[in-house]
Amino acid sequence: MQEHTGSELYQAIEYTKSIDEDASRKIMEQLQFDQTALAETIFDIFPAVPVKENGDMSYLFMDLCCDILCIYQKAFGPLPSQNEIDYDWLEK
Repeated sequence: MQEHTGSELYQAIEYTKSIDEDASRKIMEQLQFDQTALAETIFDIFPAVPVKENGDMSYLFMDLCCDILCIYQKAFGPLPSQNEIDYDWLEK
């Protein structure tokens, strides 16, 4: 597992907070293209559970997923295609 210093993580978080909605949408669309199964799980299955109880929780979950995805891409680069056999990126 690759570790990052506090300043590297802080820069990734700052980057995530600085991007606009269009950039976030593009990142999420790229995830849906590159990692279809993972994207379906994150965007379709997981939010369905809290939306039954509280729609705001579902939106919060989606916002946090987007933040995590953006931080990952800033820290490690774009996600590999699901067609690649090497799954080391999951450990990161």
